[in-house]
Amino acid sequence: MTVTEILQKPGRFNLKLRPDTPYGVRAAIAAFDHVVITPTRLRNASDLADATILARALYTGVITKFPTPFEIEGQGLEFWLGTDDGRGDLLDSLVSNTTGSLSTWCTSLRPSSLSAGTVTNTGTGTLTYGYQYMSRREAFDHMLRAVGAERRVNPNFTLDAALATTLFVSTPTAVITRKPEGTEGALTGIEATHANAAVDVDGYTTKAIVVGKAGDGAMVAVGSATGSNVYKDGLNNNVTLERFVNAPTTPAASISAYASSVLALYSSIRRTFTLSSRTYAAPLRVRPGDWAWVFDPEDGFVDIANQVQWRGEVTTPVKLRCKEMTWPVQSGMGVMARRSGATPTYLDLSDYVLWETSDTEWAFGATAGDPEQDPTQLGSAFLGVNPEIVARTAFASVLPDRDGSTDYSLVYRDGNVTKIYDSVAAADVLTLTSAKLLTVLDITASQFLRSTFATWNGAWSSAPIQADHWGANNTSLALHANTIGPQLTAVQGLGERFNIRNNSDTAYGSIAASAFTVASTIRIKDDVATVTDADLLARIAAVPLKNFRLKDRPQTLRLSAKFAAVAQRWKDTGRTPLVPKPNHLESHDHDCGIDGCAGTPDSPCCITANDTPRFGVIAEDLHAHAPEATVLDEGGIPAGYDVDQLAAMAFGGVGALLRRIVALEARIVALEATA
Repeated sequence: MTVTEILQKPGRFNLKLRPDTPYGVRAAIAAFDHVVITPTRLRNASDLADATILARALYTGVITKFPTPFEIEGQGLEFWLGTDDGRGDLLDSLVSNTTGSLSTWCTSLRPSSLSAGTVTNTGTGTLTYGYQYMSRREAFDHMLRAVGAERRVNPNFTLDAALATTLFVSTPTAVITRKPEGTEGALTGIEATHANAAVDVDGYTTKAIVVGKAGDGAMVAVGSATGSNVYKDGLNNNVTLERFVNAPTTPAASISAYASSVLALYSSIRRTFTLSSRTYAAPLRVRPGDWAWVFDPEDGFVDIANQVQWRGEVTTPVKLRCKEMTWPVQSGMGVMARRSGATPTYLDLSDYVLWETSDTEWAFGATAGDPEQDPTQLGSAFLGVNPEIVARTAFASVLPDRDGSTDYSLVYRDGNVTKIYDSVAAADVLTLTSAKLLTVLDITASQFLRSTFATWNGAWSSAPIQADHWGANNTSLALHANTIGPQLTAVQGLGERFNIRNNSDTAYGSIAASAFTVASTIRIKDDVATVTDADLLARIAAVPLKNFRLKDRPQTLRLSAKFAAVAQRWKDTGRTPLVPKPNHLESHDHDCGIDGCAGTPDSPCCITANDTPRFGVIAEDLHAHAPEATVLDEGGIPAGYDVDQLAAMAFGGVGALLRRIVALEARIVALEATA
């Protein structure tokens, strides 16, 4: 059995049982039980309290797989924060805090499968933010980076969080050399039987520039952190290697801390030191997250700033951090299967384990599995021009005016109108606020709200812009023009799409048009390939048609006459007004509750239409067989489908069936001719 532990990641374990392990023992182990490993065997485990056993544990893992009847695999307790593929106790409801401290956030984000451990607020700032439609692990990763902290999930199911130097052993107690193991004072030696050292500056960064979330008083929030620089270029200038980090989910208040945390990852030469040792119960010496002294002069692991007395010599080791380790479960240790319950029970497996004799593998410095060195967890980070940042900041669309000149279109973003027209210089586009816009137009805010101004730059004869509900929330723009077609553009909308709802905001409305045009010329397409008839028909046949009602159902129906009479009596006698429940409302068939509504069962209004049973395709069903036609939400989960794509599939399916019919008819004719 081996165990792999990785800093702030689930890691993994593999346990092999002897071939003569009784079936009754193997059958008593189930998925989502836990494996508990102790430094020595606990022969009286059944007499010990659960908390006592877990306090002695080197490791606790979750059982997730049985590759063979005699093999068990699983992951560490970080598994309960969320898996690599995004499963877990997901945040389907919004979790938010205003100026939340580290402890506040840990309480909000911690799943019920883990208990509260020791949380020490970092003192480097708070976080105002909200998390939804992601795993708790993803939320923890982002939150901890924003406040400059780290986490640790302990073998007793508790979650700790603090500054890395507070949470882990920051003053090394272990010395790794090529000499035999031993102890000297407070230091313990680890002998590197096989060692490999690597040094690179591929990711070296002198300054981290983070482009964060929009809507914090500016179009985007930008923060940076600059490190010390001791290296020179060919002309004796300080080396300049700056890094842009695209972080669209990071608010302005956390930008500086985020930039500092990114810079800390890349502001020094990256040293990787991997080694093997025959250390028994290695986690008792050093665990992922701890710092250790590494002294290997032959491979350049020397730092004269550190002087450490070891084995009768003054050494100058490098201080490196353990990021990953794989250690064997050896004879003499205790291995138990733990079954959760009101009182957890333990099954001792120590007599049935195939013990490992391999070495412990350590990785110090930077590793491939280290989340701190994984750019995908930092957002898109590039040296030089970052196209994602360019796309986010180049927000002003340039449109042709009626006179053939070039204008900048109006853009409404997070409560500020940030666009201009001909008479304002293009350079002002980044600083134009809503107040400046009103001044430029020479109208009042109330006039703007009501769209009472008659002209725009003297060029159009009717109001081109109508802004309803001025403010950061629930704001809409309707474009009206006489001689040009209005262009509707999503600006940071949900998934870059528009949701059309009825006036009372109780249901989705419909869109009426004489035609919908889809751009389809070959000039805008690449990788064009013909879909085979067999593949197309198989996909269409695999997607079932469903009958359903929408969950977003009418909410503004008239009260029943009986309830209205009772409620009036309560009101007349001075009692507390009654609150109607769904069964106190009239039928959904017609009466929508809107005064003056002319809806009928034959021609219902949008509210009652929204409650009508309908046919449709379920996005999840479609995604399994035709993902090209599926629309995904921000979390990559099927949310809808593209009607154009379904129409194309139906068109192609009809053609495939016609070709099959023609072939069958020809075959019938041929058979009849030979009969």
